[in-house]
Amino acid sequence: GKLTGMSEITEKLMLSEKCQSDHTIVQQVTSAANVGRVSTSTALCSLVGRFAAKTVTSGSLVLITLERREGAAAQLTVNSEKMVIGTMLVKDIVQALAQ
Repeated sequence: GKLTGMSEITEKLMLSEKCQSDHTIVQQVTSAANVGRVSTSTALCSLVGRFAAKTVTSGSLVLITLERREGAAAQLTVNSEKMVIGTMLVKDIVQALAQ
């Protein structure tokens, strides 16, 4: 019930050569954004991770999903109550994973 009104931003990206293992990708995401990894029981083998956070100032919820695609391609999805925060997070995470 608390997740009503969230906006969703999806971005396709290419992972850098150093971001080939799931462990490295998780480190890059958590260093780019102060988020925690959420354990999941899904059987999606392409799922790298799901992350969640709450902004300090307004307490807005943020959910991040990262899935692998063919080769070095990946898809990042950010759900946030505030579109500006979601847009900034997408930009920062894509930049961290492309380096």
